[in-house]
Amino acid sequence: MNKIYLNNNSGKVSFEEIGINKNLQNEINRTSFSGQITSRSLRETLLNIFCNHGYIKGFKIHGDHNLKITGIKDNTGLSIFLGHYAGVYYEMTKLAYLKKEGIIDNANFILPSKKLHKEFLKNANMATYERISKQMSLFNNQFDIEINFLCIDINKQE
Repeated sequence: MNKIYLNNNSGKVSFEEIGINKNLQNEINRTSFSGQITSRSLRETLLNIFCNHGYIKGFKIHGDHNLKITGIKDNTGLSIFLGHYAGVYYEMTKLAYLKKEGIIDNANFILPSKKLHKEFLKNANMATYERISKQMSLFNNQFDIEINFLCIDINKQE
């Protein structure tokens, strides 16, 4: 049995300040997996938890295009990103577009930890919290939106 948990490694703001209340955080932290964890099953599990707490799933960013972000609640965008690292910047561009259009004010961007990726997900060149948060030191002034990078991690239980 393996338990996942949400981590705010930046320490710049609290979970409450970015719209993640204790109930949402506790529900994520109580979630466990047995056996193989896939990117799809982890993403669906996390998305269901966020939707249980008021997030709108699969928010379409423009009526003429089939482009979506993971979700939205109030004025906060949500991206649960479990894909190739090159796609992160495309996802951030969609969030910046929504900010420019006045639809969101900020965003929460959830990435897997290096440990979760290495031990369970094993997708080639997957974006990890450690990799992207380090790279953002180069690009953080390129996007006119506050993006809070959060880490989904795992505790192996025997």
